[in-house]
Amino acid sequence: MTREEFLSLPAGVALSVLLDAWPSLVQALDAIPKPQIARSPKFDQIIYRKGGATWASEYDAEGLRYWRDQKAASVESGGQYAERDAKSVTALNYWIAWRAAFPDAVWSGERFREPVTAKAPSGKPTVYERQQRDAAPSGQSQSEAGTRQAPADDFDSDDIPF
Repeated sequence: MTREEFLSLPAGVALSVLLDAWPSLVQALDAIPKPQIARSPKFDQIIYRKGGATWASEYDAEGLRYWRDQKAASVESGGQYAERDAKSVTALNYWIAWRAAFPDAVWSGERFREPVTAKAPSGKPTVYERQQRDAAPSGQSQSEAGTRQAPADDFDSDDIPF
C-alpha cells in the first residue's frame, strides 16, 4: 500500500492496518489502562471580568487556562474572594479537562437553571452584561418575573379574535 492510499483510508481502517502491521504495539497497548475521558460539565461557569461576564463554555482551552491561573493567583494571595476563587479554580479545571478532550465541541447544559446551547468555543468569547445568579431571563426584573398577574374579572372568551 502506498502512503497516499494509506492516508486516504478512514481513520478507523487506518488504525486497524497499523495495529495489524505492528503486533508488538498491540501488546504494549494491552498493558496501558484505558484513560478516563472527561464528561461534559452539566452547569456552565460564569467568569466575571472587566466590562461584563463571559461563560466558560464559550472559551477555548487557552482562555480557560488563563482564567484558572488568574483565579489561582487570587487564591494564593488570600484576599476576600479567595474562597470563591478556589471554587472557580475547581470548576475551571473540569472545563479545561473537557476542552482538552473536545476542543471544538459546542456545549449544552444549564445556566441559571435554564437549558442552553452555548456558542462555539473561541479565544475571544462574547462579553455579556453582568447578571445576578438568580436573575430573571429575557430582561425581566426580579419583581416582574416573580409575580404573575391574575386574569381580569371582565375577561370573556368570546373576545378572542379566532
